[in-house]
Amino acid sequence: RTYFPIHKKFILGFVILLLVQIMTDLYVGTAPEDYTRGWFHLGLTIVYLLILANLFSKSIWSIRYYTLGLAFGVLLSYFQSQYVEGDFDLLSPIAWKFLYGPFVSGVLLFVFSAPGRRFGSVLPAVVFFVFAVFLFSMASRGGGANALIAAFWCLWAPLRARPPELLQRSDWLLDIGKALAIFGLVWIALSLYDVAVLDGLFGQQALENYVSKKAEGYPAPISMFIGGRTEFLVSTQAIADSPFIGYGSWPKSWDYAILFENIRTEMGMSAYTVEQLVILNDGIPLIPTHSHLFGAWVQEGIIGALFWLSIFFYLVKCSFTIVRVDHPLSLIMIGILINLFFGIFFSPFAATGRLTDAASLCAIAAFVNLVDKAGRRPGGAP
Repeated sequence: RTYFPIHKKFILGFVILLLVQIMTDLYVGTAPEDYTRGWFHLGLTIVYLLILANLFSKSIWSIRYYTLGLAFGVLLSYFQSQYVEGDFDLLSPIAWKFLYGPFVSGVLLFVFSAPGRRFGSVLPAVVFFVFAVFLFSMASRGGGANALIAAFWCLWAPLRARPPELLQRSDWLLDIGKALAIFGLVWIALSLYDVAVLDGLFGQQALENYVSKKAEGYPAPISMFIGGRTEFLVSTQAIADSPFIGYGSWPKSWDYAILFENIRTEMGMSAYTVEQLVILNDGIPLIPTHSHLFGAWVQEGIIGALFWLSIFFYLVKCSFTIVRVDHPLSLIMIGILINLFFGIFFSPFAATGRLTDAASLCAIAAFVNLVDKAGRRPGGAP
């Protein structure tokens, strides 16, 4: 059983963010249909935090069952969505990116994070590696990278496991050096992926998807991030135009949408069609952001940016604890950390993200609190 007061700080932070959003909307004159949507989503996040903090504080192992439930939830939600016929085909890249990939990943994380390490280290590593190669062949680079990291973690974590009471005596410089080494390995892996996919080793679908999102004139790893998230080039311009006061909930602008299209064209990438840029309700496109940090900065102003930066630094602090202890749930914790780090900079704080991010923050707080308590007990184990 754990208790983590840090979740109260999360709740307070989102309450402050909601108040800032309300004041911003009143100041800029946001339309009622937009500010009610923005206020509701932030309020719903606060409710999620209250519920999930209570759930995870009762049993740390409930994180496993949440992971499994989320996997099935993703599966059911997409089958209930308005996808066109054919998107659920087993050989459809978009289905593996948004539907089957997350579902299989969740099930594998649940199975291989069982207490007692019933499957050892080699079998999970092999399964995750094979799954990663398959996801890369289905043009799901994010899912493939996550599976590859999980395979590496399964082999690496048991080799450097430390009792919790020794964590305080860790060499922080050595840990930073290892983090830089991992960054270098990831850079090499992405460069090799660039060569492989352009040579057609992952198939025609992966090649077409990669070329359509590849930014010309940059090294392969940078090209992948810029090409896949060109929205940040537009959101940074919107932030520069109004760095302190946000644009309100669901901010829309034709100027920034046209800028977005022009940037993609200049970078040699496929431009979005008018239908992709337009919000169906009123015909005006949203300001492109595709990032927790930049999205909050555009909507709530500088306070929104400071909020997500504080979350980012909290996660950096927690990561030093998570990567240095061997625990069956570490596999899930690593996945949560990666997704949160990626989401803060490269994913929108969308409807599903408000639930998953709230759960992720509560799970990390509960796990780190458990390890810290075990570390303060002689011979303690989480």
